[in-house]
Amino acid sequence: MIEFNEGSLVSATSFVMADVMFSGNKASVGRDVYFVCGSLVAFVKEPLFGFMRNITQKDNSIVGHDRTDAFGDWDVDLFIFIDGYKADLVYVDGTSGVEEKYCGPEKAPCLNVNYGMEHLKRTQNVKEEIVVCSNSSVMGCVDVSGVTMKSNNANSVDVECKKEITGCEICVLKSTTATNINCIEFAIPTRFEKTVICVIEFLGNALSITNCSLKKSSIYQMPPISEKNTDSSEYEFGFLSIEKGTLKMEKFETKGEFEFGEFSLIELGDNLESAVFVSCIIKRITKNNGEGGWIKGHLGSDIQSMDASIVIEGCIAEKCFSFDIDKNGGKGGGLYVELNEKCDLIINETSKFRGCVAGCKNTEDENTKGAGGGIMIMMNSMESSFSINSNEIFSSEMPNRACHGKNIFVFAYDLPSIINGSSIGFDPELGVFAADFNELSGVESEM
Repeated sequence: MIEFNEGSLVSATSFVMADVMFSGNKASVGRDVYFVCGSLVAFVKEPLFGFMRNITQKDNSIVGHDRTDAFGDWDVDLFIFIDGYKADLVYVDGTSGVEEKYCGPEKAPCLNVNYGMEHLKRTQNVKEEIVVCSNSSVMGCVDVSGVTMKSNNANSVDVECKKEITGCEICVLKSTTATNINCIEFAIPTRFEKTVICVIEFLGNALSITNCSLKKSSIYQMPPISEKNTDSSEYEFGFLSIEKGTLKMEKFETKGEFEFGEFSLIELGDNLESAVFVSCIIKRITKNNGEGGWIKGHLGSDIQSMDASIVIEGCIAEKCFSFDIDKNGGKGGGLYVELNEKCDLIINETSKFRGCVAGCKNTEDENTKGAGGGIMIMMNSMESSFSINSNEIFSSEMPNRACHGKNIFVFAYDLPSIINGSSIGFDPELGVFAADFNELSGVESEM
């Protein structure tokens, strides 16, 4: 055991342990050497501790205690200062965290998610977690494949997606394996680089997002009027793009008003197996170029048959708008979905679509065109189906609006068969407009 008195200076002349060999030592803490000093961060430097490179059995070999309480009442494995800290559980704190290679333990968290990811072992088939202790950030594009990212308590914490994201191709967080995100509030700036199309891109087999939310960043600024075209949107990207596997979003909420361009808040790809939305609250979402303010989904392949489904339970979509800035109206203010062979849409358990609009922006009457103010369903196969069993789904007090089907618009090849084979648990007088594909050209001419 070596103890340095308070204020003593440690240098290459006062402390030398060159060519030291350890063998057969035993101790519950610090098998070979135990140090006590004023500051481990200042004390443990490569020139003085080069001898540690020769130690093969590193666990509990060289341990130290910090009098400054920088690591709390905690004995520190000094190899984290030399080799860098690696673990299956890493802590992140945007307030007290650091950028050093020893960051990651609970008492010495990393400054942001990027540094935290660098300190995970990334071992196959091992559960790994990033715990965000207080408001933090994402700098650049981060691969969170196979990682659970969560808050360290029941309350959500911010993960601010920084504006300076150099080197990102299409997203801020990406994942190719099962990933869980819990109690995280994503804060996004006005714009990223033009190549970014979403905050999260998922290409894995299972994604779970629970108790999370989306808000505007503290660095949020609208572009000056001189730099903003009349047809441009606040955001040229969406929140989530998932191409395959399964998705479950539970208790997700948007905070504030968001205006998107090419991309919906959530984009579902044609290789998706299932998407389940439970108790989500989506409000004041505008999509300026196309279909689906909240969700745009293209389920199933046009080429090969596959089972897929979207389930919406107890969710609220309020004041979600789908506009077309050109002459044609938007489609599906809240939800736009294309169902190919063996694909299903199920909406139940008091889900609500209120005050949603599918229309044409920058016109005197925005809902003179457009289809499916609340929902638009494209039935591309006789083997697809939809079931809407929410008694409170629409409201006359906060009506949806569209030229064709203020609440729901359905396209189908054989409309009578589709409607008879589907379940509709609401008053059809509230506004269902359905068109057979044989009549599609005539309907399109009106849109």
